[in-house]
Amino acid sequence: MQNKRYLGTFELGCIVFNLLTYRMFTSQSGLYPRSAGSAAWILSLLAGLIFLGILALLLHFYRPAENTGLFNLPILQQHPSGQIVLHLFLFAGFTAIGISSLITFVHVMQIISYPTSPFWFLALFFLLASLVTCLCGAKAVFRLHSLSVAYIGIVLVVIALSALRYANPYHLTPIFGTGISMLKSLPAALFQYIDILLIFFLSPMKRKEVRFSRTVFWAAAAAVFLNVLLMLIFCLHVPYEVSGNIQIPLYPLTKAVYFGKFVSRLDAVYLTAFAISAILYLSTLLYFLQFHLQKIKDRLPKRKSIKSVSAMVLLLVCCFSLTACYDNREVEESAYLIALGIDQGEKEPYRFTFQIS
Repeated sequence: MQNKRYLGTFELGCIVFNLLTYRMFTSQSGLYPRSAGSAAWILSLLAGLIFLGILALLLHFYRPAENTGLFNLPILQQHPSGQIVLHLFLFAGFTAIGISSLITFVHVMQIISYPTSPFWFLALFFLLASLVTCLCGAKAVFRLHSLSVAYIGIVLVVIALSALRYANPYHLTPIFGTGISMLKSLPAALFQYIDILLIFFLSPMKRKEVRFSRTVFWAAAAAVFLNVLLMLIFCLHVPYEVSGNIQIPLYPLTKAVYFGKFVSRLDAVYLTAFAISAILYLSTLLYFLQFHLQKIKDRLPKRKSIKSVSAMVLLLVCCFSLTACYDNREVEESAYLIALGIDQGEKEPYRFTFQIS
């Protein structure tokens, strides 16, 4: 690993930035308006500050190992079996995160751009694109971040600033009504930054002159600042009555971007940035899966390595096949609307009457 220190400051910063901004594109960021309404930007700010505080502590304690990596620590070098267990645990964790991220990504793509495309087709297409990137090697995966992440960041900033013309400060007026209840969603808001854990396995690949802790922290701070900015502009842009029902906060901002008399939206630019960010994210996860699987194979006895690794992978695949959808709705459990009546209400503006089968 010592002869592969090729990650520069800009490349490392781009990887950190994309790992944290990818979830802004998907419905993960929708938990802010669902939980806090017009106070979504405050929840985002609070979660971001707590995350940066935790990250600063992790980087402080990780500093002795940032040049050698976690797996080269003396305690793990003395216990090879512990290394195998850790590699296997990380492999399973990254697999679960990758599958969940791919499903969420395809679901969002179907909502905003491809409502008639089959789920399996979109999932297979982007999975193959990420796999091809991963097979080109670690250098290709990391170099693509430095080539593309600047574009992704610029697109997000342009969308945010362009939507400011429609900002309405009165949309923030009921903020005190939702400010307290949002605290229960703080753990879920912090969870969207979990991908930062991947960074600690990249440290042995950096160049000697790169200041790892400083680069990671400030790149993460830039991602948090952008997240808070986007949530603030979303709260200013969308009325508080409907903000809690929007799953993808960035998409309404994209729809509101116009340039003078030239009627145009940044849909294509936004979707391009979204797709690139997802491919970079998934290819990075695939690289780590390949890395840990290879380490497990190298540390097992030669005569048992292939069979043991195959058995472990098969068990992991079987575990995923046993899962189910918690929100599944069968046809026989659904009700169908036959008639609908709308009358003037007494306490509310309207009164709705339904007849269902």
